[in-house]
Amino acid sequence: MNIYGKNMKQVILLVLFLISVPLAASQVTGQDSGKTLQSSFPGWFDSAPFSSLEADLARARQEGKQGVMVLFSTAECSYCSEFIKKTLHDPKISAVVKKNFHSVGMEIFKNASMITGTDGKVLYTNEFARKESAGYSPTIAFYGKDGKRIVRLVGYQSPERFRKVLNEITSN
Repeated sequence: MNIYGKNMKQVILLVLFLISVPLAASQVTGQDSGKTLQSSFPGWFDSAPFSSLEADLARARQEGKQGVMVLFSTAECSYCSEFIKKTLHDPKISAVVKKNFHSVGMEIFKNASMITGTDGKVLYTNEFARKESAGYSPTIAFYGKDGKRIVRLVGYQSPERFRKVLNEITSN
């Protein structure tokens, strides 16, 4: 790919990110619209608690995938519930994600577990989320086989918008 094509890809991803930021609405505080929502991750997500980004990357490499997708979420987040229900349950989207990425979810306010990053540092869940700039939920981060973050999306992602991002990052 020539330099202009690579720069255009980065511009497109940046524009998609900037469009998504206002949809986060407000920093998550553990309550959303006064009612409790239970957002559970799709059944095809890794059911084991997310504890090591490097271990999940190793699994993705072993399975011939492009990397790892992490969904940073909270149980009471209506945006998270809608993203999971409308976007991740879309059969075409889930097929692309499952084919290309090992997927894990984490509740950003639960500190019962520790997470090891690719740098070997062990952090509490909320510290890891903060380090990864996931202070809003949902935040979706894609990591390549080398452990570098490919893209980070903040806020609700409609099926159409998420499909465009997936097409960009899986077309390499």
